[in-house]
Amino acid sequence: MRLSAVPLALSLLVHSLPAAAEEGHVTFEAPGRYAHRAELLSEIPLVAPIDGVPADLGQELFGYHWLRLTPRLNWSEKIIFTGQIDLLRGAVWGDTADEVSADDSGRDDLEGYKKVQPRWLFAELRGPLGQLTFGQTGSQWGLGILANDGTHESLFGDPLYGDIVERILYRTPPIAIVPLESALVLAAGGDLVYRDNTADVEEGDAAAQGVLAAVLVNESEGRQNQIGTYAVYRQQTNEMGDDLRIVAVDLFFKHETGLPGASESAKASMAFEGVLVAGESTFLRSIDRAEQDVLQGGLAFILGAETRRLQAGIEFGWASGDADTLDDTVSRFAFDPDHNVGLVLFDEVMAWQTARSATLGANPEVAGRPSRGIGLLATNGAVSGTMYVNPTARLRLTPRFDVRAGLLIAQATSDVVDPFHQKMSGSPQNYRGGPAGARDLGVELDAGLRWERPLQPPRRNWGGVTLVAGLEGGVLLPGHAFDDAEGNRMDPVGMGRLRLGLEW
Repeated sequence: MRLSAVPLALSLLVHSLPAAAEEGHVTFEAPGRYAHRAELLSEIPLVAPIDGVPADLGQELFGYHWLRLTPRLNWSEKIIFTGQIDLLRGAVWGDTADEVSADDSGRDDLEGYKKVQPRWLFAELRGPLGQLTFGQTGSQWGLGILANDGTHESLFGDPLYGDIVERILYRTPPIAIVPLESALVLAAGGDLVYRDNTADVEEGDAAAQGVLAAVLVNESEGRQNQIGTYAVYRQQTNEMGDDLRIVAVDLFFKHETGLPGASESAKASMAFEGVLVAGESTFLRSIDRAEQDVLQGGLAFILGAETRRLQAGIEFGWASGDADTLDDTVSRFAFDPDHNVGLVLFDEVMAWQTARSATLGANPEVAGRPSRGIGLLATNGAVSGTMYVNPTARLRLTPRFDVRAGLLIAQATSDVVDPFHQKMSGSPQNYRGGPAGARDLGVELDAGLRWERPLQPPRRNWGGVTLVAGLEGGVLLPGHAFDDAEGNRMDPVGMGRLRLGLEW
């Protein structure tokens, strides 16, 4: 399908360009963003004592940045080209993280002035028969727990990754469903995965997937209601010849309504996304088990209310866990890392504990013969094997200044087992060598403030320049799931982050 569809798309594009140019609607814009973050992080203990391996992360004060450009050429209303590139990305000063190379954030080196990451270069052809998208683009669906393009801002933290695919996808024009006062949109396409949370071309992975989606949309009085389903069939192999064959089915629902007695702009909302993944894999095969079944699931449910000054919400989430990575079933589900929840538990503590475990498990000098698929165990800050509740609030004190607060309570959905320690000791242990049966992950408190100031007013085809600054921080009071072998509780983990940036 891919080989025959691409020449057809290019033919349509070439024949459409002259007509579009004659219409005189050619416009170009290049919005961008430079962001710098300075972070202060308390000590994070990671593993039980191992000779020659640091017992903590080793990173306490550091800075990282990125410069992202997203040029867009509107040849007409029917032909649109979009690109995106990160010219700078990564840590640039301060401490580096030790023995965590399995993590993808780049905090284990100071090469943020060198790294260039091309992200998107795709075209959209729009017409009465629908829309054709082809090229390298982001993959996004629903709340972003399964597919997330890494461009959606969250109350705390930043999107740092983003799913990128080589895609050709066709969307039908809206099909009116009169009895429901709604419109149905269908989509079908194929992807070669460039990078997401299970595959990376640069690491030797080859993943192809077919995509089907159907969305029913109803828009009225500025409110948007939709329900849709998204199905993916993926085949993936890695450089060692291991393979993965899965089907993922995802349901998304969103409803908005007015608030009684409030202004017309005030609204209440609810949103839900749930996903089920099933299939087979040899990624974690061993001498005893050549293949494992894959059966995973996750969901997120958000209730919210918003007025001119106050935005409040509460999110419930659940991701299946896996207490034994050596049995016949792979059941741990990880949200996409860019679905941010809190600041400390997932983005720092769980991210670095799983990264240290994966890094040591792949090191033959420490683990002997490396375990297959061990690198997939690093979460990169994603919600994984956890259920949580996360109420948040944002108060706009002025149109350009707001304060934010959040509370996170989390518990593991299975025994917390470190695969590296399980292999080395022969018994299930947590990431600090303690008992694996405790599931209480702890309580996290988060707070922040953000401020914007225009530096240059908008002009024609130019959005102006805005200075964006802020502070955010959190403290995790760890639960018993982080106790060490002697039963000692892990000390509270805190972090603070200075946010500086320019947007245009």
